[in-house]
Amino acid sequence: MDNILFEKQEARLCAQHALNMLLQGAYFTAGDLADIALELDNAERAAGMLDIDVGHNVDDTGFFSVQVISAALNRAMNLTMTSLTHPDVFTYRENPTLARGYICNLNQHWFAVRRFGARWFELNSIKSGPVPITDSHLNEFFAQLLQEGYSIFLVDGDFPDSPADRYFSSAAEAGEILRQPVNVISAPQGRGADAMVLDEEEDPELRAALEASRAQFDDEDVSLARALEASRLNAAAQTEAEDRALQEALRASQDAFSADYEHDLREAIKQSIHETTEEEDLRLAMEMSIKDATQRFEQDTATLLASTSQAGPSGISYPRNPVLHSSDSASGSSKASAPSPSSANARPMPATADDNAERLRRQRAAFLDRLKNNPSAEQK
Repeated sequence: MDNILFEKQEARLCAQHALNMLLQGAYFTAGDLADIALELDNAERAAGMLDIDVGHNVDDTGFFSVQVISAALNRAMNLTMTSLTHPDVFTYRENPTLARGYICNLNQHWFAVRRFGARWFELNSIKSGPVPITDSHLNEFFAQLLQEGYSIFLVDGDFPDSPADRYFSSAAEAGEILRQPVNVISAPQGRGADAMVLDEEEDPELRAALEASRAQFDDEDVSLARALEASRLNAAAQTEAEDRALQEALRASQDAFSADYEHDLREAIKQSIHETTEEEDLRLAMEMSIKDATQRFEQDTATLLASTSQAGPSGISYPRNPVLHSSDSASGSSKASAPSPSSANARPMPATADDNAERLRRQRAAFLDRLKNNPSAEQK
């Protein structure tokens, strides 16, 4: 199956070859591009931008300027061309796989980089055929080109459909793509500008120049491959070093966290033990205080009961009247004076043993309540 249109170098018509391979069709001849170049020169002269006899959009060797390439794409397919270093296409510079095609230039040589389906190819007319580029290496490929001084232009817009697009986009043939070699459509070379188009076999100097150009680009391919491999190895080494540094940082962080955790845990245990000791001391002090108070209360109760047991039959002790006792002694009379009505009325009611016991119980309970509510007062 024929897949990719590929044009080999003829004279210095690399611009024509790059455009046709980018669009995958014989859309331009050298004459078409020469007409565009002359038109641009005349417009620039009319604007006072060029001298009368000077033009820079095409030279005698057949090299066309970037203005001619851009105008040809815009007029034929309404495609735009923007330098990959322009801020407006920053996204494509970061991820070039988002686009469908690019035009590259160095030392007056143009070539195309094109995506068909999900596969990228370098389409360079001085090489033997399309050169596949993997997605993972496309960014490195462009980075190397920029480092070597290439100008890279993003071509944006609706590309015309082509057999290569259909082939590499076909889901039915997706399994065959990786197993079959890429077939190349060799485009016939036109004679649109006889003064500028020379055949290799008719011009030994041209043949020698083309061979030298091919050798130069072969050497550049080897250098580029070496640079890409070195870049890949450096990236792998850098990633490995970063991984080791990350692991060391994680271990150091874990060790520091463990040390802090153990220290905090020890401090918490010490604080807990200290608080438990204080609570135990307070409990023991309260028990001793209650025990002492109880002993004192029992002693006071025993003293009170002892004094009560010395009272009369009614349970109340009556002190003797000193006046009556003194008069009895003076007169020697054994008769006791009769109590006055006021003394009889003031005589208290006798208290029973149950009343005394209840009163003592209440006093003891009240005393213990005061002691529990204010233990510090008893400790003082």
